[in-house]
Amino acid sequence: MKKVLVAGVLVVGAIIGYQQLNSEKEGAGESSSASSRWQSAKTSVKSSDSHKGDQATASGKDKKEASVQKGNGEGSKTPVENPFFKRTPDTPAPTWEEAKAFAFREIDFTPKNEQEAALLEMNRYMAASFLVPDSHKNLLNYYKEKGLRPDLSQDSNPYTGKMMTIRTENSLPGTRYAHSQFFANKNEALTMQHTSIEFRPGPQAFERVNEMVQKLYQVKDGTLSKNGRFMNYKLGNGQILWVHQLGAEDLKDNPINAYEESDIGTIRMAIEEEIHFEEDGVDPHMAPGEQGEGESHQH
Repeated sequence: MKKVLVAGVLVVGAIIGYQQLNSEKEGAGESSSASSRWQSAKTSVKSSDSHKGDQATASGKDKKEASVQKGNGEGSKTPVENPFFKRTPDTPAPTWEEAKAFAFREIDFTPKNEQEAALLEMNRYMAASFLVPDSHKNLLNYYKEKGLRPDLSQDSNPYTGKMMTIRTENSLPGTRYAHSQFFANKNEALTMQHTSIEFRPGPQAFERVNEMVQKLYQVKDGTLSKNGRFMNYKLGNGQILWVHQLGAEDLKDNPINAYEESDIGTIRMAIEEEIHFEEDGVDPHMAPGEQGEGESHQH
């Protein structure tokens, strides 16, 4: 029950923080739901690209680098130890450069289009940011460089302490709703406890996203839900990664994100602390009809 209470507080805190942020922006002339549609997101990114050539829609050089998986030229064929599995509660956190060496290494996954390349690029920064304390600064810089207009809100309460939430108003092609939560640790450093992003629906989208995370995060097996739409991976050190293909029931009455019927099949993926899961094995990320484990998958 303690884990359930804490998870509930985290979710409520994130919702309140985002609602407060929206109220502060009243009169700005742009609604979060309008700017976060798939087509609107792609259009807004292209618009920003007209005055800043290295922004979200990649230049020819960027596309070439993405095709060989060098992540803005930082890839390496040298084997890099996976810091997710290496870490324990007593292990010092890696530096930003060490985390990037892992996240931006070359992997055996080739994006088939601009949308997959964008999702991979976002995941590289998500992975590095999750590993390093106070990484919100690096993540904000990346979002700003890409013209994604990050929103930052902060909150504090006696249950969870200091919390910071970052969301993007603009998106790279095929992605949206990039969302990260940071909490202050005992040393007052902000550590990421949740980061997520959505990928547009399409044929084989669930399979392709799972293939990408398996290669990038080096997860060799996962547990698939009984309806085949939710895959959960263990990252070690009490951290998990999950990929969820959203059904109609998952899109109803969302307090933060706006959805339409055409969004059925959207892929949401996240890295987070395992405390978000209930103690009795019931997963709050899924609708009641989806609950229950299917089979374990090894790759």
